Amino acid sequence: MKVVIQAGGKGMRLRPYTTVLPKPLLPVGSKPVLELLLRWVRRNGARDVYITTGYLGHLIRAFCGDGRQWDLNIIYSEERETLGTIGALSLLREELNETFLVINGDVLTDLNVGAFVRSHRASGAALSVATMRRSIRLDFGVIEAEEGMVALSGEAASESFGQHGHLLHGAVDVAAHPAGDPIWVRRFGVPHVGPEVAGSHISPQRLLAGRWPD
Repeated sequence: MKVVIQAGGKGMRLRPYTTVLPKPLLPVGSKPVLELLLRWVRRNGARDVYITTGYLGHLIRAFCGDGRQWDLNIIYSEERETLGTIGALSLLREELNETFLVINGDVLTDLNVGAFVRSHRASGAALSVATMRRSIRLDFGVIEAEEGMVALSGEAASESFGQHGHLLHGAVDVAAHPAGDPIWVRRFGVPHVGPEVAGSHISPQRLLAGRWPD
């Protein structure tokens, strides 16, 4: 299976660190995030990796090379202009001729890719999205308002996303290659998937357990 790693973002939330390094090359311990991700890809049995680059992409290419040090075959694409969240896939439409995995270049996870892909294929869907639960501590009292009036108030609490209908996108998707251009590539971004893909019930989510320190 082919894997696409998206590594073209500017990493604005991590400035000033990302003024000199792209976010996927920032270290976690002694290794860059991207190296840890590539090692995870290889452990899960994939060899063909496409890295989409943009901002400071020359540093990513210089670090990763052709991937042989991880027993991988790495091919790069480069955005000449901003194409949106997953718009860079449009540059690879001739290469993605089979089921493929898409993951952000700043994600660390122990996701079982085999189980995820089997679930995707069993669903018969064009696109599957990995999701996760996360509890977030709210440091302040919570007020719910209806039509300008206080309806409910409470003390600081923990909101569990995923338990009450809120699912967080885990930044990992798997897709079958449909005939012609995939809808979600043509539309150039995840926010536009809803009406055409998710609304058509061909974009199931799979809630996954395990580590996901994004």
